[in-house]
Amino acid sequence: MNGRLLRRLLVASLAAFSFLNHCWGDGDPLSALKPGHPRLLAGNTTWSELRDKRAKDPALARLLSKLESDARAELSRAPVDYKKEGRRLLAVSRSAARRMPS
Repeated sequence: MNGRLLRRLLVASLAAFSFLNHCWGDGDPLSALKPGHPRLLAGNTTWSELRDKRAKDPALARLLSKLESDARAELSRAPVDYKKEGRRLLAVSRSAARRMPS
């Protein structure tokens, strides 16, 4: 399995796990929304826990560094332009999907 695919799988798995963990509390997914900023999945405590884990786990530190460098590289790229090329948007959609893990 190549590194890019593994990173995408890891990010998707973490996002899905976090979402499901919040939603299965009492069966009502809206009950898990935070009053301050309901769309954020990670709060201040989550980020501090991640910083602590990053300091202790070299593999996690490498993965997070790679994700961060990929995300910073994406900031310099132009946004994806949703224009039909021929009959389809498949190439444009794939380009957008490749950017999502960052």
